[in-house]
Amino acid sequence: MNICTLRTIFYIFLFLINFSQYITTAKEIKIRNDEDNFYNLGKIINSNQNANELILNFVDRYYDFNKINELKIESTLLMNITFSGHKDGTIFDYHYNYKGIFSFSSVGKKGITFTIENIIIQNYYTPKSVNNIPVIFFESDNYNFYFFGKNCTFQNNISKIFKIQATPNNQIQTNPQ
Repeated sequence: MNICTLRTIFYIFLFLINFSQYITTAKEIKIRNDEDNFYNLGKIINSNQNANELILNFVDRYYDFNKINELKIESTLLMNITFSGHKDGTIFDYHYNYKGIFSFSSVGKKGITFTIENIIIQNYYTPKSVNNIPVIFFESDNYNFYFFGKNCTFQNNISKIFKIQATPNNQIQTNPQ
């Protein structure tokens, strides 16, 4: 092998290493009912945001949110996230309680996509004393985000399911002070 061939192979190798950083990668985590991943969803979400997308694959048909450790699962989203249920539907049963609600924020990051698919949210209730908290709250500091629900069902819920709030921090003042 001559020096030109080796140099060409070396440059191709460097190109492939650099190009691999731009290829879309997704991290998929299986979440099973009655396992640690389910009981610590907040920790799972927050410690696995090191790819372009995080897919939480809820592989069982039923999840009892009364058993979850956290009242509120909070996370600042740094990438796209998908909650994917079983193809025939995955039940998130709240037993007329509000333990295990999701609160996501997207600060300084544009184009974040949050998707839920094949999820059945049922029996969710918040008393008036806690101000009608939704199951999923998404807050962004810009208008450039996406929320998708695919093949989802909402049944026997007495409170809000979603609340989406966008408060851009780049508002322009039109009236002098």
